[in-house]
Amino acid sequence: FPKELKEAAIVDGCSYAGVFFRIALPLSMPIVIPLAITFFTFNWNNYIWPLVVNKKPELNVIQVYLANLLGSGYSIPWPFVITSVAVAAFPICILFFVLQRYIVEGIKMTGIK
Repeated sequence: FPKELKEAAIVDGCSYAGVFFRIALPLSMPIVIPLAITFFTFNWNNYIWPLVVNKKPELNVIQVYLANLLGSGYSIPWPFVITSVAVAAFPICILFFVLQRYIVEGIKMTGIK
């Protein structure tokens, strides 16, 4: 972020918060959005941390339930497992299709020197 741009905004009467929200944040969106998508995806698919931290079975996340279904013994209810996997993948798919433009833009920005 060039300091000349910040100084020009301050000379024009913009506050420091205005410089951040009107200039710095819009300029950094191609980097912030793919980072936020990646952060959400990794945390959504997290299995170990909710398994270790959570002690109440009624507060388990869907990934822990899926692991318990698959490791429950000889009788695995496959239709229920497949439906649960689809439900678990649905928010990630929606997020990808809605923000696909920003993901591609962020990938393009990493190859430019």
